[in-house]
Amino acid sequence: MYNQERNPSSQGHMVYAAPNPPYGVTFTYFVKDQARTLKQERKSAQAKARKDGTAPPYPDYAALRAEEEQETPFLQFTIKDESGNLVRTIKSRQQTGINRYTWNYSVEIPASPNLRGSANNMGTPAAGATALPGKYTVEIAGNDGGVVTPLAGPVGFEVELLDHFTLPAKDRGAVIAFIEKATKLNNAVGAASSKLSGLQEEIQYSKQLLYNHNGPEDLMTLVKDQETKAKDLEIRFNGNPIISRLYDEQPPSIRQRAGRLRYLSPNQDVPETAMEQYDIVSKALEGAIPLIREIESSLKIVKERFDSMDYPWTPGRDIPVWK
Repeated sequence: MYNQERNPSSQGHMVYAAPNPPYGVTFTYFVKDQARTLKQERKSAQAKARKDGTAPPYPDYAALRAEEEQETPFLQFTIKDESGNLVRTIKSRQQTGINRYTWNYSVEIPASPNLRGSANNMGTPAAGATALPGKYTVEIAGNDGGVVTPLAGPVGFEVELLDHFTLPAKDRGAVIAFIEKATKLNNAVGAASSKLSGLQEEIQYSKQLLYNHNGPEDLMTLVKDQETKAKDLEIRFNGNPIISRLYDEQPPSIRQRAGRLRYLSPNQDVPETAMEQYDIVSKALEGAIPLIREIESSLKIVKERFDSMDYPWTPGRDIPVWK
C-alpha cells in the first residue's frame, strides 16, 4: 500500500510517463461456464431451430416480461479480515476465460444508496475508507437470480504498508472509525434533507390546491407559514441560493460540512478541524430535526382538513376510499 500520485509534475520536454499497473491487490481467476440468461437461452434455441430448418420458437408476452425482469447473473468477491469480519463486497460481470480484478484496499461503509432509474443488483455499499495492513481472505461466488453458489476460496493474502510517510498516523484504526462515524452522520443529514424536500413538495401542492379552489384563508396562512419555515431550513442544509447567485460569501451549509468529513486519508491522524466540523454538523442536525417534525405535524393537519372538505388528492395523502 502507498499513496498514489495522480498528477506528476513535468521534468522538461523529454519527460515520459506511462500508466502504472492497477493499484491494489489483483485477483486472477478462471471462469469455465458462464451463467446464461433467459434471453440468451431463447436466442440460442432460435438459432438452433433456424440451423435445423425448423420453425424457431416465438416467446409469448409472459416470457418476454420474464426476460426483462430477470436479474443479471454476476460474480461476487467477498473480502474478509483475519477475524472473519466483512471488509468489502465486489461484484463483477461474468465472463468466461481468465479474468483479473483489482481490489484497491477500499472498505465498504454503510451509506444511503444513490438510485439512478431502476434498482441495480450490481450495486454495493459505498467505499469510504482504506483497509488496514494485515491478513485477509477472498472468496468468489456466483449469483444467479439471488441464488448464491460458492465457486472458489477462501484464499488468504496479506496487505503491507510501505513505510514512506513523513508523519504517519499514530492510530489508523481511529481514522477509519472516524470516517465510519462521519459517514453515519452524513447519512442522517441526507435523510433529513430528503425528508424536508418531500415536505416542500407537499407544501407546493397544498398551496396550488388552495389557489385552485379558493380555499380557506386560515388554511392558506398555515401552509405559507410552513413554507417559510421549510425555506429557512433548506438554507441551513444547502445554503442561501440568493447569496450564491450574487457570488457573495456565506457560511458553509450543513450538507457541505458533512460531505467533506468522510474524505480523509487513513495514513494521517484525524485533523482537529475535522472533529470540530463533526461537532458543528451534529449540533446543527440535532436542532433541525425537531423543526422538520413540526412542519410534518402541521401538514398533517392541513391534509386532514383537505380530506374533510373532500378536496382532490395531493401527494402525501392517503389514496381515496373507493367502493
